Amino acid sequence: MKHKDKTKNQNISELEKLQERIKELEILETEHKRIEEILLEHKEEFKAIFDGANNGIAVLDMTGKLIRVNKYMLDVGGYFEEELVGKRFNLLKMFPPKSIAKMISVFSKIKKGKDVPPYEMELFVKSGKKKTVEVRNSLLRKKGKVMGTIVVLTDITEQKLAAEELKSSEERLKILFEFAPDAYYLNDLKGNFIDGNKAAEKLVDFKRDELIGKSFLKLKILPPIQIPKAAALLVKNMLGHPTGPDEFILNRKDGNQVTVEISTFPVKIKGKTVVLGNARDITERKQAEEKIKASLKEKDLMLREIHHRVKNNMQIISSLLRLQSRKVKDETALDIFKVSQNRIRSMAFIHEALYQSENLAMIDFSIYIKKLITHLFSVYGTETKLPNLMLNVKDVYLDINRAIPCGLIINELVSNSLRHAFPDSRKGEITVEMRSDKKGKYTLIVKDTGIGMPKELNIQKTETLGMQLVNDLAEQIDGTIELNRIGGTTFSIMF
Repeated sequence: MKHKDKTKNQNISELEKLQERIKELEILETEHKRIEEILLEHKEEFKAIFDGANNGIAVLDMTGKLIRVNKYMLDVGGYFEEELVGKRFNLLKMFPPKSIAKMISVFSKIKKGKDVPPYEMELFVKSGKKKTVEVRNSLLRKKGKVMGTIVVLTDITEQKLAAEELKSSEERLKILFEFAPDAYYLNDLKGNFIDGNKAAEKLVDFKRDELIGKSFLKLKILPPIQIPKAAALLVKNMLGHPTGPDEFILNRKDGNQVTVEISTFPVKIKGKTVVLGNARDITERKQAEEKIKASLKEKDLMLREIHHRVKNNMQIISSLLRLQSRKVKDETALDIFKVSQNRIRSMAFIHEALYQSENLAMIDFSIYIKKLITHLFSVYGTETKLPNLMLNVKDVYLDINRAIPCGLIINELVSNSLRHAFPDSRKGEITVEMRSDKKGKYTLIVKDTGIGMPKELNIQKTETLGMQLVNDLAEQIDGTIELNRIGGTTFSIMF
């Protein structure tokens, strides 16, 4: 009997562990989707940098699972995408135990939301060779919460080899100098050039003999504005610290300029400290970045112009309706004209807000609501004494797909209150409130202390166009409507 009880308890324990694991997987799946959302928000910018980078880039979630890697990383390692994506770094054969231990330590800091300084580690390419990489982590955040990290791997194997071999052989340094694809040079702690490779000659269009024994100041390789920056880096070299990569513009002998990234390493040759410098030409990359920036700016201006024109066209339609309404004598028809005008104006305000906003993707809805309700009060203020207005809308930002339906809902409900809730100049109050929680749940409340809506009125089945429109718009944003008739009328829309 005791044996059966023990087995039963073990089964229950295993079941509880399994349930906990399922919950963990559900949480991880949610975080995975949120990381995908972050990447989608910046899809074009991310794709251009991700695919065109000359470094290995990987996106990891909070468990260390690789969600995405770029082509450069696959090419350098010789791996296929399916061999890396979807697997945790501690299970990959490309990382030796020492590197895995380092990355586990780094991830413990990332989980606490701490920034991690660049660090070095080793990895194996598929052929079995070992590479040394510099690792930089950028935290992926959504609403302040760390969702994962973008890891940038820079292959510094050659740089590390160069630094180590310089200690033992000046001749081997010369070999590395001559065959290195990037520009390498040596200078003393006063900035005088000691040596340089063929790539360095090609980079600045000076012959080696023209460089040796002269400083960058005398050769005027640097523009005057960048000399203090170079001097500050040289001071760090004097103290034994490496620097970079730092961006500089170099003046070539032929009069042209190139943009480079320079990294420096203090090393000892025959007991004397000198500086080994690596200069990488990034002119084409910078030009490509400038083109991307120009293109984004052009698209930004185009979108603003579109919103501006849409707003103007809607204002023209509103003005035409106003002019046409002057010829209408029937009060019912005149009211329809006015209501239609307000609906058009509410949409025009959205496009005006986007045109004026720094962020074309989101609208400061508090500013929009104040403008909309001020307009409605001015429209109906000529006919009757207005009720008091209470606004409570702060730090609410919506995209255009939610802003327009919400604006129209507010327009309908506030207009309805102004027209019907306070007959015979009855005193009262209209309240408009909007708030959001940390989970992205929004609540819109439009309340009046007027005479209230008839008890027999079913807002879900009403034949009035205004209520039908409110129901349709709430459905459009996946919202639910609650109606409270106590002390007037209160509409609460949650979405």
